[in-house]
Amino acid sequence: MQSLYSYVGDAIQPAIAELKPVQIKEINEACDALKAEGKGPGSFKPERYTRAAARERESAGPDAVEEEAAAPAEVDPTAFMEEVDVVSKFPQGLYTNLASSKWKERKGALDDLAAVLTPLQKIKDSPPEFVELNRALAGRMSDANIMCVITAAACIEGLAKGLKSAFGRYREIVVNPMLERLKERKQNVTDALGQALDAVFATVRRNLLNLRVVLIDTDHLPGHHSRCAASPGFQESSGEGRDTEISTSMHALNSDTACTSAS
Repeated sequence: MQSLYSYVGDAIQPAIAELKPVQIKEINEACDALKAEGKGPGSFKPERYTRAAARERESAGPDAVEEEAAAPAEVDPTAFMEEVDVVSKFPQGLYTNLASSKWKERKGALDDLAAVLTPLQKIKDSPPEFVELNRALAGRMSDANIMCVITAAACIEGLAKGLKSAFGRYREIVVNPMLERLKERKQNVTDALGQALDAVFATVRRNLLNLRVVLIDTDHLPGHHSRCAASPGFQESSGEGRDTEISTSMHALNSDTACTSAS
């Protein structure tokens, strides 16, 4: 199992999911130890090849072999998973509680929803339901309670990771509210939003986000670097907000039409 982890990484999780909790814990601890030793995903190198593979390597030359060793292919952990219908697992009264005037009811509904959406899984798309869900989660970006904002961001992150490219149809619902809330001064809020936005933008086609950045002016984020949206995810920028060139506009993020502007 450890050799398999060195080759495919977290893609082993579906294979061990039905083991006893203590066994899963031991395997994950052993995998963490391998990763700490530099023997994590992609580090496994075959020692022997089939004759056909050996001939291909010989004909490719030493440069190709070095490139192969330097950049092992990443394995999608969900590639071997069956699709999960998460809609059937939604808590009762979800949308009523998300719109409640009582923050504890909103937070409770978000906690229950996060328990459904955040595990590593391949989520079955359900457009009508997920449109309503993303609208409800986008509405929580302006919540006065920051714990509701953080948990809603975690739900969006889990949904985007589970749906992958299929999430692209919902991104225009959630991106603007999340970017607007990035003006929040609390680090734990901006971290949660950043992780969610990373997951959302990883679902967008690279040729659409030709760019390089979507900027939230650092004047609103004292003490923090500007948050940049890059393809396929976000990166931190050390430059001043007003001096950073914006080569992809908000319209390009929310539609299939790319345009260019400068700050």
